[in-house]
Amino acid sequence: MCKGGLWQELPEEEACKPGHTIQTHNMQLTELNRECLLHLFSFLDKDSRLSLSLTCHWLRDVFLEPRLWSLLRFRSPGELLRDNFVLGPSLRHLAVCWHSSRVKVCNIEDWMKSSFQKDLCRKHKNVVSAFLARVCHVCPNLLSLTLSGCGHVTDHDIVSLLQRCGRLRRLCLENCSRLTDSTLQAVVTHGHGLAEDAWGLQIKPTCSCRGPPTTTTTFISYIAQNHIQYVLMCFDRPYS
Repeated sequence: MCKGGLWQELPEEEACKPGHTIQTHNMQLTELNRECLLHLFSFLDKDSRLSLSLTCHWLRDVFLEPRLWSLLRFRSPGELLRDNFVLGPSLRHLAVCWHSSRVKVCNIEDWMKSSFQKDLCRKHKNVVSAFLARVCHVCPNLLSLTLSGCGHVTDHDIVSLLQRCGRLRRLCLENCSRLTDSTLQAVVTHGHGLAEDAWGLQIKPTCSCRGPPTTTTTFISYIAQNHIQYVLMCFDRPYS
C-alpha cells in the first residue's frame, strides 16, 4: 500500500482478507538519493567503487564525489598507479604501507645494488614521490600521513608536503631509509601543526637520520618544548 509516496506493509489481518492483494515495489539502485548512495559506496573498497561507477553516469558522478574520499589506504606503490580512487581537498587521512621483501632491496644504497636489484627498483622508484607531489597540490586539508616501507621517499618529498599541507596533525614514517636529518629540520621549521597533537610524530626504524648533530639537537629541543609525548627514532649509520 502506498501512502504519501512511500510503500507501506499492510497489517497482517488486512492482508488476509479476501480481495486484498499485496503490492511490492522493486526499487532500482539509481532511485536512491545521493546521500544514500554515498553511504552505500562508503562500505565498498576502491575496486568495487570503480566497478559500480562504470554502470551509469549517475553512479559515476557519485564515485567522483570528493566527500567519498576522505580516507585512502594503499598496500603497495603499484596501487598508486590505478584509477580507482579520487584525490581531492576532502582527503584527510592517507596511508601508503608496503610490507614486502622488496622493501629490503629498496633500502639498499644504490651503489651497492646489483643490476637485478636496480631493475626491480626502477619500476616503482619514483611512484610514491610523484604521488606525494600530487597530494601537495590537491590535498591541502590532509590531517595525517603514514608512510611505511617507502624506501625511495626523499627529504624533498616530506619537506614539500609539510610546506603545502599546513593542517597536518600526524606524521608516521616507518622504514623509509632515505630520510635524513633534513626531514627532522623540516619538522622543526614547518611542522607546527604536529605540536598540537600529542601523538603527532612517529619516526620508526629505519628512518636514517644522518646529518649535523646540531639539527638533531634542535629537533629534540623542539619535541620537548611542544610537549610531543611519543617519538620513536632510529639513528642508523650509513652503509659502509
